[in-house]
Amino acid sequence: MLTRAAAVRGDRLPNVTVPLLTPRLSASWLALVTDVDLTTARNLVDSLSNEVVVRDHGIEKVVPGPTIGYDEAVRLALRDRAS
Repeated sequence: MLTRAAAVRGDRLPNVTVPLLTPRLSASWLALVTDVDLTTARNLVDSLSNEVVVRDHGIEKVVPGPTIGYDEAVRLALRDRAS
């Protein structure tokens, strides 16, 4: 997700492999290098074990409006953040 978000921005995300990286260390690193607080970072890291590919489109019956893909969601979030 981070690699794709960087690509949407026109950036390249450096990838560093480390010998041991626990969820706690990952969350701490995320909080350090972004403006995300530690609690949110931990929740984001913990959520990475969940598949995010939508197979059930039942939400479309409950929530009105068009759906958008990940790249478009990133573009909108970055645009909103810039303004």
